[in-house]
Amino acid sequence: MSGGVEALRIPLRFIVYALPIALLVGRNVQLVEIGGRPVLVGPTELIILAGLLGTALVVLMRGRNITIPHRLTVLMTAFSLVVLASNPLNVLLGRSDHISPGAVLEVTRWFEYVAVVPIVACLITRPHQVRPILYAGWIAMVANAAVALYQAATFDFGEARPYGLVRSAADVAGLSVSNPNTAGTLLMIGSLYILSYALDSKRALARVALISSLGACVAAMLFTLSRSSALGFLVGAFVLLIRSGRGLGRRLKLLLFAALLLTALAYVVTTSAILAARLANTASLSPESVEALSVFERFHNWAATLREWNTYLVLGVGFGGFQDHFGFLTPDNLYLELAASTGVLGLMLFLVLMRSLAQTPRSIRKPPDLAAPFQSAYRASLVALLIVSVTGSVWLAPRVSGLFWLLSAIMVKMAEWSQDTTPPSSPAVTDREVRVGKST
Repeated sequence: MSGGVEALRIPLRFIVYALPIALLVGRNVQLVEIGGRPVLVGPTELIILAGLLGTALVVLMRGRNITIPHRLTVLMTAFSLVVLASNPLNVLLGRSDHISPGAVLEVTRWFEYVAVVPIVACLITRPHQVRPILYAGWIAMVANAAVALYQAATFDFGEARPYGLVRSAADVAGLSVSNPNTAGTLLMIGSLYILSYALDSKRALARVALISSLGACVAAMLFTLSRSSALGFLVGAFVLLIRSGRGLGRRLKLLLFAALLLTALAYVVTTSAILAARLANTASLSPESVEALSVFERFHNWAATLREWNTYLVLGVGFGGFQDHFGFLTPDNLYLELAASTGVLGLMLFLVLMRSLAQTPRSIRKPPDLAAPFQSAYRASLVALLIVSVTGSVWLAPRVSGLFWLLSAIMVKMAEWSQDTTPPSSPAVTDREVRVGKST
């Protein structure tokens, strides 16, 4: 290629490879504070922005189509339109005189993380490209667990707070990745995926590595004292054992059930003092009960939200506008929060969207080795997330939302590949990279 400019290969799929690391261990930096809410920017935002630019390059320069199932596209678009229009409609109808900065921030976050689906759909074009994403997620999840375990080991019991061993250290700069409830949910999701691959693995060394990392993640999740995450993990684990454990021997199934039971017993023993105080104070349900503060406040917030059902039944108070209308941050119930912020229409669209995503694994006819455990883990983690959402709105937390849409996008791609019966085209047509420059 004399006299020309050598083509520059830009492997845009590496943008997606970096996303799980940014979501699980990336550190955010506060830029400004708007309306009492901090505006945080971290590697996740930069990676998603790069992914959007890369997707635009691929679509414009190579003419690649973004393939997402029609039903899923319609539901995602419909719910996104409700999210986008909920606040302006309240202003137009005179129910609110302005759109709060917090609402603008939450709406922006929604579109930021749901954009992961078209990014993955465009930049990930071959089944073998999923493997680096899973490896990166596995390593980042173990690092996430190590942070939580370090916090638990160095916890100062003289500064004990209601939510457990990592509460005090939850936002220590450079150490923590999130607050305890969000950290518990992330570790719950990661534990279910690691368990699924451990059940499916045929190699002894790989199974030992997976089971060891599973133990670290489950222990870290339990030490967050996020009760909903522990319950969600147990339900998801039993779903995995029932659905994907059909090929397991009876002894191995009993061993796994016993391991789960022993883990739960070890958790109760090591945290018995905290749990006993928490149960005693929870039974009283008094405002002065420090250990039961989360339970009392949760019931109070549910009741306060339900009392004003007539103010948000149809249109809601606006996505992200819950705190401005009700005076407290969240009702600690995702379904109540969506009903209050987007109305019954928004809540129903969200539930139908989740049902559509839950049906995606069924469309995989003959899952390859990599897809089979992912398929089982996705279904189990979705069930666990829906359970966790009853006592918290962590699904809307940026890290949880980002991880959820990344995993959903991979699930959609696997379903697409399983139904594609045409042989791969030549590298010149389906090149996974963008070539910039020209030759003469």
